[in-house]
Amino acid sequence: MSALRAGDWVEVRPMAEVMATLDGQGALAGLPFMPEMAKYCGRRFQVFKSAHKTCDPTGLTNMRRMEDAVHLETRCDGSAHDGCEARCLLYWKTAWLKPVDGPGAAGIEDGDEPAPDIQALAIATRDAADGEVRYRCQATEIVRATTILSSKDPKQYAQDIASKNISIPHFARHFGAALAQSVTSRLGRLASRFGGGAQDRPTPPRAPSASLGLKPGDLVQIRSAKEIEATLDKNGKNRGLALEREMLRYSGRICRVAYRVGQIIDETTGRKIKLESDCIVLEGLTCAGLENRGRLFCPRSSFFYWREAWLKPVT
Repeated sequence: MSALRAGDWVEVRPMAEVMATLDGQGALAGLPFMPEMAKYCGRRFQVFKSAHKTCDPTGLTNMRRMEDAVHLETRCDGSAHDGCEARCLLYWKTAWLKPVDGPGAAGIEDGDEPAPDIQALAIATRDAADGEVRYRCQATEIVRATTILSSKDPKQYAQDIASKNISIPHFARHFGAALAQSVTSRLGRLASRFGGGAQDRPTPPRAPSASLGLKPGDLVQIRSAKEIEATLDKNGKNRGLALEREMLRYSGRICRVAYRVGQIIDETTGRKIKLESDCIVLEGLTCAGLENRGRLFCPRSSFFYWREAWLKPVT
């Protein structure tokens, strides 16, 4: 477990010091240091959250344990990964950081450090050995950089609190709710074996694509749970995009559009996916695993993806 806690100040080490920690694949303990991270060298940040655990993007397990890593308020811009627009929160190994007293002058001012030679890191971002380009990033390498963490392991919640990722009242409120939701879900699955349930939900008509023409900065209101559920098929998806239960917590909220998502890297295969249908990210709304007992308090803070059919414009 990292000794760094949420709110601590750190400075990203010079690129030369970071490179000295990396293996031939540009990684430390399986976690790549990506070219998109080089611009942060010499800058100071507060720790956003401890990254002692993270969800498993492959879906094979729920949570994974990561050693000696934190999240800063930094997201990947996809510039070295063919313009991926997932904007994932970056992982920082503590070996790439040094604790500092506060936001005062960094050891290296912006522009003072010689431009690092990151060609080796750029080469490590993709693999075309089988004739098809596969991208490699922190998200695609999570399984290699972590070990399985059981959702029944109580130590993870002690770390959540000790690292200041969450407060004790926050833990008490959401842990109890997650247990209740877990029981309800099991009862629902049992009931579905005897008829009824989601599999009998009629498939709704295809929701119109780009019906609102939303642009970054537009204000929208998230539709009610009933309105949203009416757009979903029996698998809880709208034209292939799944609705996470946690998203329904924000029903009725007015938010601003951050951006439209056009392409992302598939975290399981490394392939680039072009998103032909409408896919919207709203400012400030990220996943914390609050509706999934197995992924409770995940600090990864991935953006939710929204269909325009789930939103209505606010003028």
